[in-house]
Amino acid sequence: KSKSVAQKFYRKNTVATLYPATALRVQGRVDVVARRGNPLATPEALADGAVLHLGDVLQTYEQSFISLRLGDGTVSTLPSNSRIELARSSRSVARFVLQKGTVESGVRKNDAARKNTFEIQIPNAIVGVRGTHFRVHYEQNYSTAEVSDGTVWVQPRHVDVCHAPLVIKAGEGARLDNLSGVVAAYLLPAPQLIGQENAQKNELVAFTVAPVAGAVRYHAQVAADEGFLDVQTEVFSDSPNVVLKDESLRNGFYYVKLTAIDETGLEGLAGSYLFLRARE
Repeated sequence: KSKSVAQKFYRKNTVATLYPATALRVQGRVDVVARRGNPLATPEALADGAVLHLGDVLQTYEQSFISLRLGDGTVSTLPSNSRIELARSSRSVARFVLQKGTVESGVRKNDAARKNTFEIQIPNAIVGVRGTHFRVHYEQNYSTAEVSDGTVWVQPRHVDVCHAPLVIKAGEGARLDNLSGVVAAYLLPAPQLIGQENAQKNELVAFTVAPVAGAVRYHAQVAADEGFLDVQTEVFSDSPNVVLKDESLRNGFYYVKLTAIDETGLEGLAGSYLFLRARE
């Protein structure tokens, strides 16, 4: 009986604290384009500490980033050119509707949960988790989901026959499109940084990684913190020589997160490294 009362208390307070969410860190131009489900005639610019509600729609632009935290402790980051709606699938489960770009989330683990504790909705699937670190990306023609820790369930939408969800574990990913359906695969390993012994003193920050077999692109994100909640800039490169085009990075210590992307669009596991920016 006492356990039942505790569970009811937990569920009640989880419902109460999902929203509002808080913007932990905003870099560049990030707007609210709808408030509580109502489109705004003039978008509202966000700043650190901004309060976000159920039904709000967020938009990031080129070289702009936001990290936000729900009341239950879930933390998500949006990189450049991404858009999400803050929603929920039930009274106690938050759901972000990813309309464009990418969202990366860390969810508190609950191995005893019998159903999802957090969800990402994309046009062709629902990605549900019970505690993990994962990334979801949506393009017009395809979507991807990648898991670095824990397990996610990918449930295709708009199908005539009810299919069991595809289970994706750490180190795996899935691509979803209208032609092939859902295709699971192992993620590429984290790129290994080479030749990074001295401080970054040149006008442009550059990294060289050992080529990853199967990679067609590389992605680098630079953040002021180890958890990558305060992302400063990012770049995609077709070669293992990754050059950041942003010259405004101030002198100081930063972290770079490097990933390799395969021909299907799946972004692999990440390797992060500390470096010193010391332009003379």
